[in-house]
Amino acid sequence: MDFYGFQSVFKQHVFTVAELTLVMHFAFTYQGQLNNNGLAISGDCDFQFSLWDAASDGAQIGSTLALNGVQITRGRFTVALDFGAGAFTGEARWLGIEVRCPAGSGTYTPLAPRQ
Repeated sequence: MDFYGFQSVFKQHVFTVAELTLVMHFAFTYQGQLNNNGLAISGDCDFQFSLWDAASDGAQIGSTLALNGVQITRGRFTVALDFGAGAFTGEARWLGIEVRCPAGSGTYTPLAPRQ
């Protein structure tokens, strides 16, 4: 019953482009596995994610996303990334990842190659 009520309201409203842009989300889920010298890491780590237009060198697209205190369990982690509406325009993109473990300590280590 609720579904039909929603559907009838939806049909009565014509969405403008501006309204659709406001409700669209550009986030995606990234799942990774993090090892150190062949051993799976467990604990919290800090990540920096960046989007690039080439597998190496190239230009960065948008801003770097910093995610602190990401939980790693037996090497596996999942994060939601959102580089915004202009990040994906049809051209190929590569994901740059830097990590520091444990969270809050030391410098970031870039992971290679870009994904």
